[in-house]
Amino acid sequence: MDHSSRQRPLQAALEDNNLDWLLVTHLPNVRYLCGFTGSAGALLLGDGNATFFTDGRYLAQARSEVSGPRIVIARKSPALAAAEFLAESRIRSAHRVGIEAQSVTVAQRIN
Repeated sequence: MDHSSRQRPLQAALEDNNLDWLLVTHLPNVRYLCGFTGSAGALLLGDGNATFFTDGRYLAQARSEVSGPRIVIARKSPALAAAEFLAESRIRSAHRVGIEAQSVTVAQRIN
C-alpha cells in the first residue's frame, strides 16, 4: 500500500486551511495514513514530511508497518510526544496545528 499517496492530499490542504501541521491521533485514521495497526500511535503531517510517534512496545511493529514517515519511539503517550516534538523543534513557525477535534480530549488540548 502506498500510504504516502494518502498523506499528500492532507499535506497539500494544510496551506489552504492556514495550518503548519496536522496531528492525527484517531487510530483508524493513523492506520489509513501510514499503515500502523497497534494501539498507541500518532502521526504528525507537515508540508512534505511526516513523523510517526509510538512507544517502545511497538518498535518492531512500527518499523515493519510504517514506511515513509520518520519513526519516533517515545516514553510517553504518542500525542504528547508529538506536541513536545513541535515545541522543541527548530521549526519555530509551527504555531498552527490542526487536530482531530472528535478524538482529542479537553485534557489533551490543555497539556
